[in-house]
Amino acid sequence: MSSNVGALIPDAPLAAKTTYSAKLVGTNNGQPVNKTWSFTTQ
Repeated sequence: MSSNVGALIPDAPLAAKTTYSAKLVGTNNGQPVNKTWSFTTQ
């Protein structure tokens, strides 16, 4: 992966037609990053 790409990999398969939330916390170039979003599987 390049330095500006990340990946979130689930511990187990995701269920169909289910809404999940994801959260990313860390730093980027010394600046805090705190992002939360949701998505629904097909």
